[in-house]
Amino acid sequence: MKVELKWVAIVFVLHVLWHIGERVLGFYSDKIAYHEFSGTAFMLVYGLIMFLAIADIRSQNRGYLNRRHGFLSGLFISLVLVALAPLMIAILLFAIQPDFFDKLIIAATENGEYSVYEAAQQEYNYWSFVRLYMAGYLLVGALSAALWSFILHKMPEPVSD
Repeated sequence: MKVELKWVAIVFVLHVLWHIGERVLGFYSDKIAYHEFSGTAFMLVYGLIMFLAIADIRSQNRGYLNRRHGFLSGLFISLVLVALAPLMIAILLFAIQPDFFDKLIIAATENGEYSVYEAAQQEYNYWSFVRLYMAGYLLVGALSAALWSFILHKMPEPVSD
């Protein structure tokens, strides 16, 4: 369990750093229309990080890993990240970019994505992003854990007389 919690911390810190990088690169201001692509790119990175986590779990088990243990460990990592999703959005809103949703709403109405400000407000708010992050962590985490545990599966040879 220590290994899984270590990887939860790594993913969480990398996601915070990713948000800081998005702000520095302008994805929260002049390039806000590309913010969704950046978020999708992080989910790809998260899937690759899950490979490192499953490989680390395998190395902690003397190089052996059965598929069930690998998948359940990856699922545990994903579920803890799902539980931390509200905190991630709170850090984004209060520490990194306080007017994040306002800028998204303005960009969506200016681009014609929404004709009414209130409709955009219903789409871009704290709870909708919490649900989005929860779904992303769970879906990408579970699928990548299943894939990587299948690929990294290795069991010792049976002993015969």
